Amino acid sequence: MAEHKKRKLVIAVLVAVLASGSFLVWRYWPPADQNTIMASGTIETMKVELNAKNQGTLQGFSLKEGDQVKAGQLVARISRNDLVAQKERDALNVEIARNKWNDLQSGATEQERKEAGAGVNIAQVTLDQAKKDLERAEELFSQGSLAQTEIEAVRNKYSIARNQLATAEAKLSLIEEGTRIDQIKAAENQVKLNQAVLKSSQAVLEDLNLYSPIDGIIQTKNRENGEFVSLGSNLATISDLTKCWINVYVPTTDLPYIKIGGKVTFSVSGTERVFEGTVAEIASKGEFTPKSIQTAEERANIVYKVKINADNKEGLLKPGMPADVVIEKNGTEPGIGAS
Repeated sequence: MAEHKKRKLVIAVLVAVLASGSFLVWRYWPPADQNTIMASGTIETMKVELNAKNQGTLQGFSLKEGDQVKAGQLVARISRNDLVAQKERDALNVEIARNKWNDLQSGATEQERKEAGAGVNIAQVTLDQAKKDLERAEELFSQGSLAQTEIEAVRNKYSIARNQLATAEAKLSLIEEGTRIDQIKAAENQVKLNQAVLKSSQAVLEDLNLYSPIDGIIQTKNRENGEFVSLGSNLATISDLTKCWINVYVPTTDLPYIKIGGKVTFSVSGTERVFEGTVAEIASKGEFTPKSIQTAEERANIVYKVKINADNKEGLLKPGMPADVVIEKNGTEPGIGAS
């Protein structure tokens, strides 16, 4: 009899324990919400690579990883003294060409006209005297009173005087007629050519200055001051924390419940805060689960990539943070939420 009562007591205790356990499971471990889809991914941000546009020694790169930068902010520069000298030389060539062009357009001054006229008069007087000397020398030579070498010297003197007069008259004529249009045009074209060369030099020099293309933070810094960098060398990666997203992968069975613009909540490690987001993109083609998914069973499934835009106005989310995502279903029956 005592044994029978003892057995009943044990059974009653077991029933009570099972009942209590069932209540606790129901109370503190509720069944999965049938109106949501669970997924996981990592925080990603828009990234821009800052690359060298020329080779040289890196200077002024004092920023550290995590520092904020503004679009258009000078981040660093590359030192190239030879390119600075080339730009100065090209600027001087522009000035020289412009001065020549201006002189041709202005024409000769009154003083230059007077000097050219005087040059013709002097050359004419010299030629007249050389002609008289030649006539006298020819007469003496015919009489045998002048040697062959002496008559040749007088003849050469006359020839030189005649050429000098021709040169002086041509100079005066050019001044009186003015510079030809084709000469002025050629000088103008030379100015334009030199200006184009200078512009190219200035552009190359400007490329030595490295500016941040976006507002963001220095995510990675790959070079230091004093290093020699080559054309195309990656100096840093800049991330825009205001443009964050999470790529998650959902099975085919959940896809009909997701739509563009659907509401999403998610959490990240290290904080109990719940963040908000929206469904931005849904892949139109399925794929095998990426290798980053842990289990082989899950990797064998066909899934669809869903991009979720994340609200990160406060800048709390950082690239690479793991995120647990909850997507609100659009409708309760398959097909209602297809987008």
